[in-house]
Amino acid sequence: MNSEAIEFARALLPRNHIYADWAASALPLPSEPTCFVPPHHAAGGTIEAARVAVRGFVEDSNHNHHIIFTSGTTASFETIANRLPWTSESAFVCHAHVHNSLLGLRGVALEKGARCYSFRTDEFKQLLEDKPGRFPKKSFVVFAYSAECNLTGSRYPLEWAALVKKFGILGYPPSHVITLVDTARLLASAPFSIDQHPDIDAFVFSLYKLSATYTGLGVLLIRDATLLHRLLQSTARGSYFAGGHSVKAISPFSNSLFVPSDTLTDVLQLGTPNMNAIHALPTQLAHFSHSVMASIEHLVRSIAHRFRCLLKEAFPSCVVHCDNVLRTSEGSGIVSVTFYREQDCTPVGHHEVDTILSINKVYARAGCMCNAGACASVLGLSDADLIRHYELGHRCGDEMDLVDGKPTGVVRVSFGWGSEISDADRIVNILRMYLVSNVLRPPTDVPHRTEKFVVTDLYTYPVKGCEGYAVRSLFCDGTGGALGDRVFGIEDRITGKLLDIRRCPELTRVSSSYENEWHTLVLSAPAPYCEALGLKQSVSIDVTGLAELRREQQIVRTILVDENIGGTCGWVSQIDEKRETVGNKAVQEWMSKVLGRPVRVVHLQAGLKRDKANVLITTKGELRELAEESRIPDDNILRSAIRPNVILERINENAGWIACTGEVKCAIRLNRLERFRNNRVLMERSRSCTRCQVVNVIAKAKGVEGRGEPLRSIARLSRVTSEKGIVFGSLARLVPLQDTVTTHTSRYDERLTNVLMNGDEVVGEYYRS
Repeated sequence: MNSEAIEFARALLPRNHIYADWAASALPLPSEPTCFVPPHHAAGGTIEAARVAVRGFVEDSNHNHHIIFTSGTTASFETIANRLPWTSESAFVCHAHVHNSLLGLRGVALEKGARCYSFRTDEFKQLLEDKPGRFPKKSFVVFAYSAECNLTGSRYPLEWAALVKKFGILGYPPSHVITLVDTARLLASAPFSIDQHPDIDAFVFSLYKLSATYTGLGVLLIRDATLLHRLLQSTARGSYFAGGHSVKAISPFSNSLFVPSDTLTDVLQLGTPNMNAIHALPTQLAHFSHSVMASIEHLVRSIAHRFRCLLKEAFPSCVVHCDNVLRTSEGSGIVSVTFYREQDCTPVGHHEVDTILSINKVYARAGCMCNAGACASVLGLSDADLIRHYELGHRCGDEMDLVDGKPTGVVRVSFGWGSEISDADRIVNILRMYLVSNVLRPPTDVPHRTEKFVVTDLYTYPVKGCEGYAVRSLFCDGTGGALGDRVFGIEDRITGKLLDIRRCPELTRVSSSYENEWHTLVLSAPAPYCEALGLKQSVSIDVTGLAELRREQQIVRTILVDENIGGTCGWVSQIDEKRETVGNKAVQEWMSKVLGRPVRVVHLQAGLKRDKANVLITTKGELRELAEESRIPDDNILRSAIRPNVILERINENAGWIACTGEVKCAIRLNRLERFRNNRVLMERSRSCTRCQVVNVIAKAKGVEGRGEPLRSIARLSRVTSEKGIVFGSLARLVPLQDTVTTHTSRYDERLTNVLMNGDEVVGEYYRS
């Protein structure tokens, strides 16, 4: 590939960004501008030219394959799944380490009564040992696997297809076997010649894995004169048909006349494909000759090898994943890894590492990569583990990266034709800055002692996701939280989902407060914004009678203390219960116009589970340190981004600094605080508050430029102070002084009035190290 094309692609990245997600998509290549030609007028010649280019790319010199253009690899698999005549005599045999789109054939096969099997790499030979039995003539078995795993990068032998064609599988004779290979990842990083693999009946790839100039174009290649070809042709009469050449003749008035095309490409290629991408396909594939692909394979293999070596040098405890049988992924540009802390060998969650990379301008990927089998295998997760993870609330793609101390995903860094050796070096340096435990480490031996603090600021946030307001007194409710805090939320009327700042950054425009002794909830937005929309600046809601706002109650409630239940930042998490709308139609219309979408204000308390730690505490010293590190001088912006309920200042703050290394000073933090109390309130620290991109979203809405702040500085300070995770502030709760059973109904100590006031002095008790 010429250097000009590579420079063009890398120039599309924002300055100082690193692209390391080539397994998902390549960067765009330059494309020649084209004049508009009506798609149906140019379709014939354009599509044929594209097919010629595809044949040259995969070296189909004998024209043995039908080439069908689809919208992508997923659509190709769906076409095969829905067109095959599955019966109870059919079977689907699939390798465990495949993308979910290929595994999706299983659902269609099971629905039609077919048998389905999943095998691991070391079980392949067992599949060949069954002696061929007697099967109906129309029975078949689909044997499917990936040539290269998109999670580990391990490559699986293309000779597997030849072996099952020679010996049969699961008792099915060779003549009943269909071989289907996912080459989406392999064809993007290595040379491939289909002429050398006549036993593969069908394979697929997507154009954007090579060049992302055009997306929405995949290629399905089906070998001629095979069992798969005959079966797909036979189902044309009973399948969905469309326009174009898929039908030779049809009567609109009766079923007596219907003649489908006898050409497989016309039968399967329905609708109008992405003609712009097809038109550009010959030009795009011209960059990727057989020799160029060999050079790309050598390049990515070299960079990935260096990256693995650097990882092992910087993080001796990290685990680089591969197939447990093949024991290597050296031929690939994919490196999947799980990091472990040196202090206690506990895993670092993939979401935490992904956050570190993203705030430092690295495009990588974290999670299970839509490959549940490979993810479970490399992490040692059993079916029982996966079921428990689901029961505890983990869903594919969410941020719950650790459950019961076990990781739920991995971090994947992948390289491609536009990568450079320096990319690997820079990524490791970034990770070393945050994950190596001996960098700027403070002393671990802090003696048990008490410290005096004064309460300087108190805040309540009535509506989840919206701004709160300063209060003089903070009353504690029956869950150990702040009375009236996050009792309300904003629900999307279309989806029915509760909005948070990530889904709806516009929530930062809205402020919420209580008036008239907690009887009125006031919602307001900036005056200029409301004037532009023709709205009044604020609306009021009568909330008289809500039990959650009656401060005189001496609460008797169930305390839920499951560590795995709780929302983002330790607040609240939604469960499937109906939420009560508060406010009249005018209020809902006002909020909908402010947020730019149809919403309603809802009462959450009856429909939410509360974590046992509901009050966020931080100190003036921590906020000052964060301001210096992030260079955000405005205290209000940081306070808004952090959203604490209680801000403390250590009495004699000058004594409140400890030397970390002799070069860096860091504020005495609450991460060693066990509890604090005065004569009216007793609060116990539960854990540090984990932070995510929400703090950046809030800061950006307040005018901070997109520098990844303050999350980047929070991550750096967390490492300086040996904190686990990206954390800032401490979550605390009111301690029940009677029964301490983990799940119970207990009355709080009536000797305490459960109120914290501005100016109160409190005594903090620190842990022994």
